[in-house]
Amino acid sequence: MKNFKILVLLAAVAAPVLAISAQECEGVGLWTSIGAEKKIAKGFNADMEVEYRMRDNFNHTDRWTIGAGLSYRLYRNEAKTFSIKADAGYKYMNVWNAEERADKDLYVHPDVDYSFQEYNLDEAYNIVKHRTYVSLSASYEVGRFKFGWRERYQMTYNDSLQIMEHKFRYDEGLDPDGDIDGIPGGISEESELEWKNAKVSNVLRSRISIDYDIPNFKVNPYCSLELFNNLNKNLALNKVRCIVGGAYTYKKVHNFKLYYQYQDQKSGDDPNSSVIGFNYKFEF
Repeated sequence: MKNFKILVLLAAVAAPVLAISAQECEGVGLWTSIGAEKKIAKGFNADMEVEYRMRDNFNHTDRWTIGAGLSYRLYRNEAKTFSIKADAGYKYMNVWNAEERADKDLYVHPDVDYSFQEYNLDEAYNIVKHRTYVSLSASYEVGRFKFGWRERYQMTYNDSLQIMEHKFRYDEGLDPDGDIDGIPGGISEESELEWKNAKVSNVLRSRISIDYDIPNFKVNPYCSLELFNNLNKNLALNKVRCIVGGAYTYKKVHNFKLYYQYQDQKSGDDPNSSVIGFNYKFEF
């Protein structure tokens, strides 16, 4: 009965947050991952993970990723309640980008009440990214609570590629009979391949987390808050990521996580995102 009350309390706290965030998002995403972790030596582990993400109410692949990393425990006290760990890794990412519109000049007809917003439209495309990272993290257990902190530096390299760009402009000499509300002229479209140059981004990710071990209950709740700061722009805040979920371990080697994530975009043109996630990791 006590465990049930705890779950009801957590649901009551999380429900209004999820409801508000869902209203601010354009569709829901799905993030899934499968990984494995191998103990190499005392405090020294290697891991590998494959990840697949969907967006826009599961209508588009957002990205798929293959990654591998190493972690080493730098310190742990005798009571095993406090530890510090360092890790590093690499991820290969194939990322889908939706078509993107960029408004240009506003055409205003000099004689009649007519205007047209000229714009460029980039077609949707996939781009390959290479990401490396190093992290320093610490955890501290107090009773049944576990508090975590992590600082991660990540560098992402975007390959250069060509995409098709369409330019829509108003042309007064087009369609002289006046196909647009009787006004001489028309909309012209010019298409050409455009190069997107290679790009390097550097980000500092700061995360705090709280886990709770419910007595005599197999699913334990957790939550986290993570800040993404752009090192290329004087630590400007790019986005904030909030997660609420539950973790379950079976026979000490099978680890499952089911969570909800809300991501607040502080910069760029990407909308805020609402995500349902599922992770599985096998330890051996």
